[in-house]
Amino acid sequence: MVTFYRARFIPLFGLGTGWFYYLLRGYAPRTASHLNPLDPLFARHAAQCAASLLACAAWAAFALAPYRAAFGTSALVVHYLAPIFVFASWLVVTTFLHHQVSPSHFAKILMTYYVRTALHFFGRYRNMTYS
Repeated sequence: MVTFYRARFIPLFGLGTGWFYYLLRGYAPRTASHLNPLDPLFARHAAQCAASLLACAAWAAFALAPYRAAFGTSALVVHYLAPIFVFASWLVVTTFLHHQVSPSHFAKILMTYYVRTALHFFGRYRNMTYS
């Protein structure tokens, strides 16, 4: 049975903020924060989640903060935050496409095209070689 959830408007969703919103709040039916290791979704892995959060905090404190101090905020934005937003945008688009209607219809069309093209190519190649 398919359950439909009412979509909420999220500003700039397509510009990568959708991924960050998902990490902070989650989407229905899984409205779990990925920053809370005590959330029921992560009940069996609370220690690993806490270790991961501590590693992220250590990265921010011991790598990103000194980088910002040495090179400035603009360099941090250009070299670290902009690529993360590009990645987040790609991730949102990929996830959106992955959760859409089954691509079996398109796969059949493409497979037919690829098989026919391959057979045509090898048929021509065989005729040229053995003629």
